[in-house]
Amino acid sequence: MSRSLILIFFLFGYQIEARPQLFSGAQKFLLPTNLLNALDQNQQQLNPAASHSKAQKGFQIYASAPFQIPNLNGAHFSYFYRYKQIAIYHELSGVMHPASQLFQTAHALALTPYPGLRIGLGLQLQLLTQPSFYGNVLVGSARLGCQYQLNKQQYLALVINEIGRPAQQQISLEHVLSLDEHLYFAQGFSWNPQFKPSAYLAIIQKLKGAKLQFTCGLFPQSFAFSVAVSTKQKFTWLIGQTWQSSHGLSFQIGFNFR
Repeated sequence: MSRSLILIFFLFGYQIEARPQLFSGAQKFLLPTNLLNALDQNQQQLNPAASHSKAQKGFQIYASAPFQIPNLNGAHFSYFYRYKQIAIYHELSGVMHPASQLFQTAHALALTPYPGLRIGLGLQLQLLTQPSFYGNVLVGSARLGCQYQLNKQQYLALVINEIGRPAQQQISLEHVLSLDEHLYFAQGFSWNPQFKPSAYLAIIQKLKGAKLQFTCGLFPQSFAFSVAVSTKQKFTWLIGQTWQSSHGLSFQIGFNFR
């Protein structure tokens, strides 16, 4: 993915919980379902270690909404840059609905101890407001991630999310195979010990000035398709659509600048 090409954002799933201790489903609505490996762009929103040497500085903005859930909207803004040998990431995002709102600020640092290996640490703070039910709830957690390039064709990423919140803690593992310089195949899974693992497959096709990605999720069933188009001004415009059995179709639009 040539860093000018993508911010491809999908939605994995969403479910706003009435109980504040279980609002992690709303957080998933904030997150793109792009790869955990940074093949050509910064991916620290998903993996704190997923920085890329060609992505020195830039920002991302996108908005998303499910068609079948009225008055629910999500927005995301993030900024990343490099200071000496450290890749730094900052994020502000939120999910808005008349019944409740979820706001999040996240930060991450990524280091490269030796070529091919990146390790990262992320911290996030979430504020859930439910005026009609529980008032305001403030929760903090951490993320730990790594990315390793096995060889020229294979990449491996491991992420532990929600450290400090045992009920929501999750481990994710992803493997990416580069079939050629324009075609990638990814497979991965996520697991919370309290629930069954979920798996996904993805295929990424690079075209001249554009990129296509299709992701199929298993348990629960879902799919996502997106198109990203780059301009000579270092902008990447993106549009995506996802479907999941729990909430139907969702739509996402945004852009990336570097």
